[in-house]
Amino acid sequence: MEERERVHLLNEMLEVLSAQYCSEVVSRGVLGGASIIYNTMVANAHRLRDSIVLSSPDQREHAKWAHLVLLERIPMPLLATYINLLRFCKINALIYDFTKTKICDPQSAAILKTINRRYARDVCFIMVSPNMSIGKYHLRNRSHEYMFRTLLPSVAERTVYVKLNFTNFRSLSLCDSVNRSIRLISHKVLEVHRKYPDLKIVLVGWGTSCVLNHQVSCDAC
Repeated sequence: MEERERVHLLNEMLEVLSAQYCSEVVSRGVLGGASIIYNTMVANAHRLRDSIVLSSPDQREHAKWAHLVLLERIPMPLLATYINLLRFCKINALIYDFTKTKICDPQSAAILKTINRRYARDVCFIMVSPNMSIGKYHLRNRSHEYMFRTLLPSVAERTVYVKLNFTNFRSLSLCDSVNRSIRLISHKVLEVHRKYPDLKIVLVGWGTSCVLNHQVSCDAC
């Protein structure tokens, strides 16, 4: 059944291609031949698009198979006509949609199957954002967002976020901002420990906040 559908599609595409090629041959050297070729090209492009149905995965595979057969088997003059037909089929839009599709490394699926996913039920992540806001100054770093929002919350029982937000101050020296950040993180650690005494606390940072977390850990020891 599948082979019959593929052959039927290929025959329809060849019929359209032959009609267009014949139109190009008989229109050469004729007054207004370019207009004739253009009009028949548009009409046959519509016919070609109508003959190729892409509504299911099987039909898309049939179309790919027929397309490869034509590219590999038809003579060069017919190949030029076929490529022109594809251009008039607005195939550029399909290529654009394809480039927007998220690509997945075919080897990654096999690798993922070898990694056992684990879930830490007795752990609380305190995630300290590397972004700092002081008065009107706002540091915006997005490189950590995927890890903070998606990866880590999926493996721990609880996650708590700490934002280094000091917008109430017009200005702070570097030393003051570091000290206030350390105190803010330390207070959050104590708060989480009182609220969830049975959970192990893991400080998570990115860039600058890793240094702050390290200092908080040293002070706690």
